[in-house]
Amino acid sequence: MITPEYLNEVIQGVELAVNRLNTQLLKEVVKKIVEAFYTGKDILMPSTIHKLYQIVQSGYTIDEIRKTIEDALPDISSEIHKAFLESANTIAAYNYEFSKLMIHEYNINREMPEYTFENIPRSAKDLNMTRMEIMKLENAYKRTNGTVRNLTKTTAISVQNEYIQACDDAFMKAQAGVPVQQAVNEVVEKLAKQGITTVEYPTGHTDKIDVAIARAVRTGINQANSEIILTRCAEMGIQYVKVSQHLGARVTKHDDYTNHSWWQGKIYSLDWTKDVLSKNMTSVPIQDDEFGYLQELKQKLMVEKKYNYPDFVETCGYGQIEGIIGINCRHTFQMWLPGININHDEPIDPKENEERYRHEQEQRAMERSIRRMKGERKALQQIPRNEDTDAKIALLTEKIKKAVEKYQEHCKKYGLPYYSDRLGIGVI
Repeated sequence: MITPEYLNEVIQGVELAVNRLNTQLLKEVVKKIVEAFYTGKDILMPSTIHKLYQIVQSGYTIDEIRKTIEDALPDISSEIHKAFLESANTIAAYNYEFSKLMIHEYNINREMPEYTFENIPRSAKDLNMTRMEIMKLENAYKRTNGTVRNLTKTTAISVQNEYIQACDDAFMKAQAGVPVQQAVNEVVEKLAKQGITTVEYPTGHTDKIDVAIARAVRTGINQANSEIILTRCAEMGIQYVKVSQHLGARVTKHDDYTNHSWWQGKIYSLDWTKDVLSKNMTSVPIQDDEFGYLQELKQKLMVEKKYNYPDFVETCGYGQIEGIIGINCRHTFQMWLPGININHDEPIDPKENEERYRHEQEQRAMERSIRRMKGERKALQQIPRNEDTDAKIALLTEKIKKAVEKYQEHCKKYGLPYYSDRLGIGVI
């Protein structure tokens, strides 16, 4: 089964690849800022803002930024592909075990071929999935890759704008009497703290690229999982699903699909007449004898007694951005047969869930703060050094050390997983 913890772990390779891109872009920007004000060891102070812009415009072009991003995309795409195949292996293993259970329960005279799910398959074709399930997986992967590429398009413009603005700020500080080296140091520090790689959505909302890409990949994998499970439900005739539950589920003031803590951990019925579900009914005919047992199971299950469980789509908001499997949702669901499957989950205390949700938000804030400080230190290491710069680097190193220790204590105190990759350790 895909769990919230698994969704975080499976994309760590993607997060590392994006951190490498972040670091490279920051280094390039700082280097170009320094080049705009220094020639060798000598300070270059443009006499007018016009001359500064001539230097700036020739110093770092949008094409250079795009090339850096393009060079990094194969690495990021490779990690996304690996994450999708690894998670698909987990999904296929669950489908396989559930199908074996159903064959036994309904006395289907079929021998299921043995499969191993130990290694990451080389391609979707190596998975124990029907053709429609593989199609769902490949479509989700293509969508996610497309989303990541679209996110990086706005990043190039953002990086160039930040570079030009930083040069402009340094020039204005110098014109006001601030020593050039101090002016450059101040704008570099500011740049490193606020970050340069942002993405802009059509709504105007902006995010840091590492946050945006991690969210997109996590959501894409969860969507692939849901579509494959629903396709198997349609192929097998399953009418019910059980939704997962976890501490730290999203909390809102309303008892509706936006409040994930309200509907998690329960059984729901599938209304296949709803558009968002009916697309999974139109599956490629199962011709392979290997999956012929699915049709036999469907004939038996479709005439089973119907149970009055709440509607999955209406209650959990499947298909909605803020509902189950929506943006950044970590819930999943599994096939369910009343009378055969038993729900052993104890309801999660709402107060305990809300506390966990708050502690996890604090954990994310700590991770972002540590990454920012490491980025600031990396930026300072790119500029001409003096006693003041060395002192700031030493101070940042000490602050980072204390922040990591505080992060470790926070994780230990509240029983949270420790994600070293999210701190940029070994990267920045």
